[in-house]
Amino acid sequence: CFAYCSLFLKEWSVFKDDLIRIFIALGYVKKENENQSLIDAGEECLLSLVKRGFFHVVSFDEFGCISKLRMHDLIHDLAISIAGCKLKMVESKEDELDDRIRHVSLSIEADICL
Repeated sequence: CFAYCSLFLKEWSVFKDDLIRIFIALGYVKKENENQSLIDAGEECLLSLVKRGFFHVVSFDEFGCISKLRMHDLIHDLAISIAGCKLKMVESKEDELDDRIRHVSLSIEADICL
C-alpha cells in the first residue's frame, strides 16, 4: 500500500476513508481476526503509517477523527523509488508506458472545451 501512494501528487491530500477503501479494493488490507471488519483493519494500518511519519494529518472532522492525509515529500520520493516500474504517474503525452506497469495515475493539464 505504501508504494501505491506514489501515484498521488506530492501536494495532494486524500480523504482517509477513500484511501482505506482503495487499499481494501486492491487487497492490501487483511483482517487480524474474524470479528474485525476490513474498514477497521484498514484504519489500523493507516493509523500505523501516520504514527510512523509516512503521512501528515491535514485535517480532522467535527468529531476529532482524521479526515484528510498527505504523504510527506521525502516519503513520497521513497514510495516512487519502491514502486519501480509497476506504478507510473503520467504527467504528459510524451510519457511512455511499458508492459510491466500495473497501475497508472493520470495528471495531465489540458484545455477543455465544452
